[in-house]
Amino acid sequence: MESVTLIDRRDHRARVHLEAEIRPGGDLLLSGQDLGPFVEEHWGDSDYEYWVTVKREHLGRLAALLGGEGGGGPGEGEVLPLLRRAYETGRFTDSSGFMEWLKENGVPYEFSSYA
Repeated sequence: MESVTLIDRRDHRARVHLEAEIRPGGDLLLSGQDLGPFVEEHWGDSDYEYWVTVKREHLGRLAALLGGEGGGGPGEGEVLPLLRRAYETGRFTDSSGFMEWLKENGVPYEFSSYA
């Protein structure tokens, strides 16, 4: 399973880690974990974990929207590098911004979390 790190930030208030991978069935999974005092103030626990899933059948459209070829197939091969570039260039700065962009562009996704 190939994966890429999208965010790995740390300061005195929180550590935020977000990575993306293509699951064995072909779905895109973003897995995040926020830790620290800031998280505890907002969630009542110092650990907040969350997952965003985009099903395989939507990856071609996702790749095309991110600037890749997409459209013609599942697009899973190009989604990870395109997503990494989008985070590196500041197009997305967190998972919430990515989910809002998915919603605005009509790309279905699933979200779950645990605090």
